[in-house]
Amino acid sequence: MPAQLAAVNVGTHRSEFSYDGQQRRVREIEKENGVTESDTRVLWCDGKICEERAGDGVTVTRRAFQHGEQIAGAAHLFAEDHLGTVDEVTDSTSTRLAAYAFDPWGRRTLIAGNEVTNVGCTAHRWEAPGGLWLTLRRAYDPELGQWISEDPIRFDGGINFYGYVAENPVKSIDPFGLAIWVCSRKTSFGVGNHAYFWNDKNGSCCGTFSTGACKEGGPKTDTCRKVPGSDGLEDEVLKCCRGDASNSPWLYRPFINDCQTNVHDCLSRLHLQDPGVPGERLSCRDCDQKKK
Repeated sequence: MPAQLAAVNVGTHRSEFSYDGQQRRVREIEKENGVTESDTRVLWCDGKICEERAGDGVTVTRRAFQHGEQIAGAAHLFAEDHLGTVDEVTDSTSTRLAAYAFDPWGRRTLIAGNEVTNVGCTAHRWEAPGGLWLTLRRAYDPELGQWISEDPIRFDGGINFYGYVAENPVKSIDPFGLAIWVCSRKTSFGVGNHAYFWNDKNGSCCGTFSTGACKEGGPKTDTCRKVPGSDGLEDEVLKCCRGDASNSPWLYRPFINDCQTNVHDCLSRLHLQDPGVPGERLSCRDCDQKKK
């Protein structure tokens, strides 16, 4: 289990974080000179924040939605760019409450209105005292352009454990620090390659005739390539794979509707960049070049 951010100290200010058994941040405490200034409880719906509550755990202070939030009963609506970064916030009458500018690495500047939201860079939550963007798994420092803790999949994600979106923040996002991989291994009967999806969020996988319990090794044992921009879409990719017609033995047709086409078709449907199955159907010349 990867180490997670426990506290941030800036001068006399201290921010403390607590987590549940699924590594989700469920409590945030802000202290000044040892005196508690705020105590926030965070409620999650799977991998997304649903609500923030006061220290009593009952009083709702904020409700989160896909493209906005509700604070003290008032609706705040987000205008976002192609990465999900919040550029403007308006109220229910379309009156602008705030406008923000960002540099490529996520440094935010308020250019109009007032600070009304902590949602910003690629929909991450801003931890102002520490100057960090908080995601489900890790914290990101926009001044450094790096994560401040190691990648939980370590070398399977490359040699830089702290790198952010392969140094391409203009085109890519990484809401969890995780992703979907396209993996390849020799078939059980020794001819050709079997292709499948691997979800490093929870170690689940999917390929033709393997839609149930995952029995694949993923990047640790097989040749895999990370799917750019797939972070946050893991469930959608696997849902597509499991619903693909090639998973029916009655409809399976080699070279037409097999595990390779399953991978390519699902990525195409979700408008994700296809990194290519290592070795494709027959060749395995890439099998000794792990994690391209």
